[in-house]
Amino acid sequence: MRDAYQDRPRRPLRETVCEMDRDILRLVMRRHNMLKRMAGPKGHLDNREEKQIRESWESAVAKVSNDPKLSGLFFSLMQEVTFLPKPGEDGEQRREAFNLAPVQQPVKLDMDAPASCRATRAWLSLAAGSGQHVKLAGSLMNDAVFDCLKMFNQMGASIIRDGDAVEALPATPCQTPDKVIFSGASSFNFYLALGHYLGRPSHAKFSGDSQMRMEGLDAVVSFVPQLGARLVHVIPKGEGLPVRIESSGMLPDAVDFPDAVPFEFIEGMLLAAPFYEKPVVFRFGSHPDRARIEERILPLLAACGAQVEGDCENLHITPSKLALPREPKLAMEPELAVFLLALAPALSGRVRLAGQWPGTADAEAAKDLFRQAGLQVEAGPAEVSLQCGAELRLPEAGLELPEALPAAWLPLAMALTCLGALKNKQARMPRGCQPGGEGFAEAEAFARACGLEIQEDGAVVWAKPIALKREDGEGGEREELVTIHQVWPAPSAAWACALAVCACARPEPHHGFRLNNPGILTTLYPGFWALYNALPEPQIRKPEAQPQPKERRRIRTSAQAQLTPREENEE
Repeated sequence: MRDAYQDRPRRPLRETVCEMDRDILRLVMRRHNMLKRMAGPKGHLDNREEKQIRESWESAVAKVSNDPKLSGLFFSLMQEVTFLPKPGEDGEQRREAFNLAPVQQPVKLDMDAPASCRATRAWLSLAAGSGQHVKLAGSLMNDAVFDCLKMFNQMGASIIRDGDAVEALPATPCQTPDKVIFSGASSFNFYLALGHYLGRPSHAKFSGDSQMRMEGLDAVVSFVPQLGARLVHVIPKGEGLPVRIESSGMLPDAVDFPDAVPFEFIEGMLLAAPFYEKPVVFRFGSHPDRARIEERILPLLAACGAQVEGDCENLHITPSKLALPREPKLAMEPELAVFLLALAPALSGRVRLAGQWPGTADAEAAKDLFRQAGLQVEAGPAEVSLQCGAELRLPEAGLELPEALPAAWLPLAMALTCLGALKNKQARMPRGCQPGGEGFAEAEAFARACGLEIQEDGAVVWAKPIALKREDGEGGEREELVTIHQVWPAPSAAWACALAVCACARPEPHHGFRLNNPGILTTLYPGFWALYNALPEPQIRKPEAQPQPKERRRIRTSAQAQLTPREENEE
């Protein structure tokens, strides 16, 4: 007689692994709460205690693994991870997700496109280094720009915000003070400041937000000794910030950049090179991003009258006195503009953005994606527009990812693909985004958040709806087929934009497009959700200029104060 236990079907190993993952998550949450108790009112751990916790972790890891990611990166993630508050904490109920449900009518969007965030910060670097007066109108006033503004003010610049503009006032050129320089959550901000420090005898400490703790700086740390400098992690075996810089200011006559060095580091040095004490030759060799560097930086240096000779392979920069334009014209922010244009095929209608379309290879690659989808982006010298009907025509084999399309812009290709699947019930994954490839895991999670599934052959189809019982308004119940959408935390602002675009084309039975971290999008464009909630015809309001304090006037008169003599017996 067989035992009944032997006849019981075996539990799939997949379910066991999923249960173990939930146990790990509960342990990480308990660890997070324990660290909060240890931090107390200070808000941070004591350095000695944090060091002891790290040493204990590294000792335990060394017994089971030699993977540096487990001993370093995994520990940093556990230190910085955050959780939602429990219901009732801070006097608020926990919000499960941000529901995306715009009005489904033809869009009529006509607005001034926000200016490029990266170009704004590049001009601020030149203005701070020269001490000249520069006003940048229509700037995208997001966290990265604010952090850059405050960073250069720490270095001695005088930069203020005036309404929707950033203004660098005439001041002494910024120096390289020996202090803690805070660069925020942007690696580009850090490299802009680092470029100024590398060209002068200096030493300082750089810090940033928690995201910068995981920023891989190994290539830069190993390269800067060739520039007569030393970069040291403050946290032993750290991956990113905080770091200490010690620079002799004795740059070699020629700098050869290896392929592993980030292009943002090269851009930071190029923007600071006109303020160095001696000429420098920059050699890019076979760097994969040298064309992008030429597109972004060389036009800015030419507009300032910098003495630049050569091409993107050998660039000779001689220190000189720059003449910055008083009000430089900035191109629009392409990462935001492409998703605003995508509202046209999502809702039908027309989107017009006033501003200069950037003439870069990545912006042209985005236009090529729209063209493949049967859409035509009309880019003129002062505006860009996209007019679309209800039909979206994707190629049967799927979109072809252009070679110049940045990896961070994969969300645009996925947004157009999922729009086609939502409208026509089926589409195909972009060619170049396949299982096991770069970005496929994020793309698959995005499709689930849109109520779609990616099949093994690359087809993107509707997920199977389920029947839910709902009240019919007359005391009875009725069954309704509903597609369940995953509550999704977007890994970047671009992915959040893509989900917001796809939520505009929610056919029946697709209802619940839900974003778990809407704040990640406000880091790129603080006014996005106000614009999105006002669709299909939002009215864009410009921020008011901050009132300047009135100058206090001193009134002079001929009157003199008379002191009353004090009596001797007066106490």
